[in-house]
Amino acid sequence: MKKIKLITSFLFLSATLWAQDSSMSNDTVYATDKVEKKPEFQGGEMEMYKFIQKNIMYPQIEKEANIMGTVYTSFVVDKDGSITDVTVVRGVPDGPGLDAEAVRMIRLMPKWNPGIQYGRAVKCKFNLPIKYSISNGRTPRKKKKKDK
Repeated sequence: MKKIKLITSFLFLSATLWAQDSSMSNDTVYATDKVEKKPEFQGGEMEMYKFIQKNIMYPQIEKEANIMGTVYTSFVVDKDGSITDVTVVRGVPDGPGLDAEAVRMIRLMPKWNPGIQYGRAVKCKFNLPIKYSISNGRTPRKKKKKDK
């Protein structure tokens, strides 16, 4: 009886490991919250923000029209860390130039450290909001409270 349980357990474990190994051999794209280690920009988050600041441009048409907002982007960090499948999930209304600029800037990014699952590099989908705002150098005035 113990031999049957032991053989059954061994077969189950072997099947589980085989299923994990075979699922990793395909081109599955994992969500970043479902992997052991999330993909990361070379040098970390602060370096990514520096890269964005250095490489992003505010399109002139949107700047002159005072169009601001957040472009929600998504892309895949491939097994080798390269960036692929860059898309705009939700763009800025009346700001197609902002959407296009966010995509252009993401495509310029250097290779990332890939996500890791079961000790192997895997493809991961990464979401990145890009916020555009125009500051005119003035401090906003506080609203005065009305006397009752």
